[in-house]
Amino acid sequence: MDYSKNIEEQMEQYGGAPQDTQYFKLSEGANKIRVLSEGAVIASHWTGSAFHTCFGKDKGCSFSHEREDLNIKFLHWIIDRKDETTKLARFPYTIEKELGAYSANEDWAFDMFPMPYDITITAKNAGMKEVKYSVIPSPKRIELTDKEREDYEAQTPIAEVVERMKEKAWKQAGGAPVKEEKSEEDENWTPEDMPF
Repeated sequence: MDYSKNIEEQMEQYGGAPQDTQYFKLSEGANKIRVLSEGAVIASHWTGSAFHTCFGKDKGCSFSHEREDLNIKFLHWIIDRKDETTKLARFPYTIEKELGAYSANEDWAFDMFPMPYDITITAKNAGMKEVKYSVIPSPKRIELTDKEREDYEAQTPIAEVVERMKEKAWKQAGGAPVKEEKSEEDENWTPEDMPF
C-alpha cells in the first residue's frame, strides 16, 4: 500500500457521524493515539461564525470552492490513549503527510490500518492558526487488544461517515438540486429533437 500516494489522490479528488460518536481534539503538548483507519478527506467552509461541511460543488454547495476558502482535513478513527476510547479525529494535511512518510519509511513502514504502533502528536499553539505539529512514532509495535479491535470494528466505516456528514450538510442546505451546466446545444433544442 502506498499511503502517501493515496493521500495525494484524495487531495486532488476533493474539489454524519453516528450521534454518540466522540471527537478527538488535539490539545497543547503531547497527544498519544493509535490511528485505526485510513484517512478520508472532508472539507468545510468557514463563514465567519461557523464551519459548514462541504457536500460538493457538483451537488450545489453554494460556498466558494477556491482552494484558500476550503478547510481540508483527513478524518480517521483513532484510540485516544488518554482515556482509551475510540474517537473520530480530523487531521490537517501536515499530519497526514507525516503518516504517509512513516508508511514508506524502512524502519516504520506499515501497509495497512490500524497502524501497528501508537504515535504521539505534539501540538504547539493548539487552537491557533499558527499551530505547529510534530509526529513521533512509538518504537513498540503492540497488537490491539481484543476489546480495542471490537470497539473499532463496531464503528461505521470512515468513508461512510464522511458520506453521512456530506449528506447531512446537503439536507441542511435544503437539498438543493445539482447545478447542471447547459451547453449551447441544450439551449437551441426544438420539440422535433425529442426522441419520441
